[in-house]
Amino acid sequence: MITSFLFLSVSAFLVCILIVPFWLYLHYKSRSQIHINLSIEEKQQLQQLENEAKQLAQRINTLEALLDYHQPNWRTDTTNP
Repeated sequence: MITSFLFLSVSAFLVCILIVPFWLYLHYKSRSQIHINLSIEEKQQLQQLENEAKQLAQRINTLEALLDYHQPNWRTDTTNP
């Protein structure tokens, strides 16, 4: 019982010390390479999509504020489908 616990503890320790940092390094290195490999057109398109997403989020916030004002219980009201 103690030997199996010791084996699992040592194995988990080795994984945390050796494998996890290497995995994290490779993960973030590959993420940074994805952004480097974007063309100028793709970067512009990504920026445009980000701007559109911000505008849509702002519109949603405005609509929710209007609904909150005119129909205060609209979030919890389940009687009107």
